[in-house]
Amino acid sequence: MISWMENTLGFSRVVATELYKGQLLKTWKDFADVRDDDVDRLIGAIRRDLKESIAEIAVQRLKLVIYWVKYQIRTNRPFFSHGEPTRYLSEVERSDFLPLREQKEMVDTWFENNKEPDHSPLTLDVASAPKVFDKIKTILTRVRGAAGIPLA
Repeated sequence: MISWMENTLGFSRVVATELYKGQLLKTWKDFADVRDDDVDRLIGAIRRDLKESIAEIAVQRLKLVIYWVKYQIRTNRPFFSHGEPTRYLSEVERSDFLPLREQKEMVDTWFENNKEPDHSPLTLDVASAPKVFDKIKTILTRVRGAAGIPLA
């Protein structure tokens, strides 16, 4: 796994070892538990403690791998590498997760581009029913559920 972090993500051996041993990023389940702001804190701690230079592109690749792992879990897809199912994250190639770069960017900027709609109470009667249902549909398309998926 350490050599995978070196070769695929672009971290130095010292940083990859610290991510694996010190920060306990050992399996895909560990990656699934990490958020982008957690990565920023982890990398900041490694930079501070080890006084190690870390390439920003390696940090972005780590965030993308984390997003890819969560995407595979959320969509109930097995992990694939070169079209073959795998159980190990260390067998995944950069070409497997790089195509999700634009999708991750869209998800990251979702709340900036789609403000939370007004949640004022709606009165449902015979005359206003079509308008109320249209408003509910609009609200559900702009709100994301607990898993980050739009509700409508």
